[in-house]
Amino acid sequence: MIHLVKEALKQYRYRWKMAMFSSLGVIVATLALVASGHITNITKMHMLSEFSQQGTNLLTLMISDPENRLSIEDISRVMADTPHVSSFHPLCQTQISYDENIQISILGTSVNYPDLLRTQVIEGRDLHPNDIKPYLVLSKELQQSLKQEGLLLSTQSQLLGDFGVLEVIGVVDGYRAPNMISQNSNGIGITSLETLASLVPNASPNMIYVAVDSPEAIDQVTHLITGKIKYLHPSISINAFPISALLSMTNTMSDGLNVIAYAVVAICSLLGGIGIMNMTIANITERKSEMALRIAFGAKQSHIRRMLIIETCILCLASGFMGALLGLIISYYFAQFNGWDFVFTPSTLPGSIIFSLLVATFAAQYPAYLIQKIPVAYLLKGE
Repeated sequence: MIHLVKEALKQYRYRWKMAMFSSLGVIVATLALVASGHITNITKMHMLSEFSQQGTNLLTLMISDPENRLSIEDISRVMADTPHVSSFHPLCQTQISYDENIQISILGTSVNYPDLLRTQVIEGRDLHPNDIKPYLVLSKELQQSLKQEGLLLSTQSQLLGDFGVLEVIGVVDGYRAPNMISQNSNGIGITSLETLASLVPNASPNMIYVAVDSPEAIDQVTHLITGKIKYLHPSISINAFPISALLSMTNTMSDGLNVIAYAVVAICSLLGGIGIMNMTIANITERKSEMALRIAFGAKQSHIRRMLIIETCILCLASGFMGALLGLIISYYFAQFNGWDFVFTPSTLPGSIIFSLLVATFAAQYPAYLIQKIPVAYLLKGE
């Protein structure tokens, strides 16, 4: 067995470029297999962590208000008349233009936003219910992003633009976007809904997060809130997402990603197997005399097949290792880019190795069959 491995390595010593090109499909397939497994697991673990921190009693309401009729007073009246509501957080996310090159993401919210966004003040102060001026709180990420653009903002600084004037009163750290709101890598500015409505005419609450005192009451609360809001404004569309529904959506998305990844793996493995098989056939054509000598000295068909399988297995294992390594690197930087924890999924590595060996085994079968047609007698005569 060892001498067969040495012979196989010798075959690829001077043909490694052609070998790597022929096995490119195996590299891409194992990359997709490892990366999809890790990215799916990283995303699922992050979502579960976020949901566990927010609690199972949180209800998310997405509001589509084309006529912008829903006011903060309407939401307050609806929540005050609804039983089992512990607290609520109306939100509105939009963007304002500082100049042609700088777009700032703004989140309009209630003043008790730290309970939902889990922020901590590191400079200045938070918003207060008695504030009457247009105040703004910056996330640490937004402050650093604006600094890179040449805009230095700290407490008591003023942000002037076409929208008006905002006075910065604080900087917070630890901002994490709540459910159904995308995490902006450049950071976000936080202001009151009243201030945002005065700056952006069409800004009205498009999300409401409701804390319910009991999980069993979520369906009842959802029915009451949606019914009352639609009674006030029939044109408004509301979609409710309890934590259980969000978990189900996360699992569905994970399953969909896996299906796509497996389709990519199947296509790439087919192409990779064909490439390796064609390279092996070309290699046999150049080694006809060697094969004829082996058969003349008593080598059986099973011996030749074993030799070819070992050669293709070594090539596929090397390709699978490269693909798995690239998949790990891509998964790691995916987690870093989103600010999530990297979760190593060891089960994907044995799967990629087994997959590579299967491709190698099947790719060697047809070339081994062709060896049976080698005219041994004519080759030994030099014809």
